[in-house]
Amino acid sequence: MKEEYLHYLWKMKRIPFHQMHLQDGRLFRVISSGIHNENNDGPDFYDAKIEIDGLIWVGPVELHVKSSDWYLHKHQFDTAYDNVILHVVYEDNQPVYQNDRLIPSLELKSIIDPNHVSNYFKLKNGLKNVLTCSPHLHSINEIYISSTIDRALVSRMERKLADIIQMGMNEPSEVLYRLIAKAFGSKVNQLPFEELTIRLPYSLLRQLNKRKRKLAIEYASGLFHPNRISEFLNEERNLRDIASLNIGSVNNKSWKFAGVRPTGFPTIRIQQFAEFINYFNVNEISPEISPIELLVLIENAIAKVNNQLTGHLKISKALGELIIINAFVPFLIWLAKSKDRMDITQSGVELLRLLSPESNAIISSWKRYGIIPKNAQESQGLIELYNEHCLKKKCLSCGVGNKILNR
Repeated sequence: MKEEYLHYLWKMKRIPFHQMHLQDGRLFRVISSGIHNENNDGPDFYDAKIEIDGLIWVGPVELHVKSSDWYLHKHQFDTAYDNVILHVVYEDNQPVYQNDRLIPSLELKSIIDPNHVSNYFKLKNGLKNVLTCSPHLHSINEIYISSTIDRALVSRMERKLADIIQMGMNEPSEVLYRLIAKAFGSKVNQLPFEELTIRLPYSLLRQLNKRKRKLAIEYASGLFHPNRISEFLNEERNLRDIASLNIGSVNNKSWKFAGVRPTGFPTIRIQQFAEFINYFNVNEISPEISPIELLVLIENAIAKVNNQLTGHLKISKALGELIIINAFVPFLIWLAKSKDRMDITQSGVELLRLLSPESNAIISSWKRYGIIPKNAQESQGLIELYNEHCLKKKCLSCGVGNKILNR
C-alpha cells in the first residue's frame, strides 16, 4: 500500500463513507475533503470539514499507511499537526495522541477495492521510460485524452508564467528580450544567455546602432576575441566604445558545448541572437497584436537574419518555431496577466495552434502509441504530461490514469 494512493482515494471521494464509522464507533460525515497539500511540509489536506456526532469540525486531515507512521514521521513534535481533525489510515495499529488529545481515526483496510488497488500498481510499476498507461490508451475515449492534454498545457503555461514573475521584471521589452535570449540558449545554455541580458539590458542595447548592438552582444558573451572581427576600419573604435559601457562579459567557461550539436554551439547561437535582436523590435508587440500579425513579424525578422547569415549560421524553421514557443507564447501569457487581459492569453494559445507540432523523443514516444499531435498546442501539452506525470509516475493526478483506474 502507498500513501499516495490513499491521498487519491480521499481527494476523489472514492471511499464509501456512508458505510463506515470512526475507529471509536462514532458516526461521521465528510462535508468537504479539503485542499490537497502537495508540498512536503504540513498535513496532507487543509480546510477539511467533517461532522462527528452532530458537531462540525474544520481543519487539517493527515493520511498514513499505518497510524504508527505518525510517530515514525515525528509529527508529535511539529505544531503544524496540532489541529488535525482526522487521521485517515490504511491500518489503525496504534492510537495517536497530539498534545494529550486522541485524534479521531478512520481505517480503510476493510473497504478498499482490491481490483482498484491492482490497477493502481499496474500503472505505477510500468516499464521505465515507457508510458505506463500505453497498454490501455487504445481503449480510452479520445475526449478524455484531449482534455488531459489541454489541462497539461494550462499547467505548463502556469509554470512558465511563474518563472517569468520570479525574474522580478515589469518592463515588457526587457521581459521579451530575456525570454528570446533564453530560447536561443535552449536548456543547455539558458543561464549564460540570461546572464548576458542582465549585463547588457535592452534599454542599453537599443541606444546602439545595429553594428554596435551585434558587437556588444558578442562582447558581453565572452566567447569572441575582439581581434577576430575586422570587417570595418573603425571596428577598433566601436569596440572601445562598447568597452566604455562597462557591461563586462560572461565567463566563457559558463557556456556548454558538450552534448550540443554543432549547429547549436553557443558561438553560433550568439550570432543568430544578435542578428535577430537587430531585426526584431521587441517594442513592436502591443496587447492588440493578433497571433497572425505577430507570426508575420517574427518570420520577416528571421528571413532578414538569414539574408545576413550563411550556411549553418542560418536560423532553421525548427529553431524559429522553438523560439516562438519558448519566448513569445510565454510572453503573451505574462502580458495577459500583467494587463489583466484574458484575450491576450487566447492569443498565446492561438499562436501555438498556428505552429507545427514539435519533433523530439517525447513526441515520438506518444506517436508510437497512436497519440499524434496536430499542432504545437497539442505537442506542448504532451511534453508537459510526459515530463510532469509519466516520468514521475503521477498517474493518479492524470485524467487518463484516473479513467483507467475507474473503469
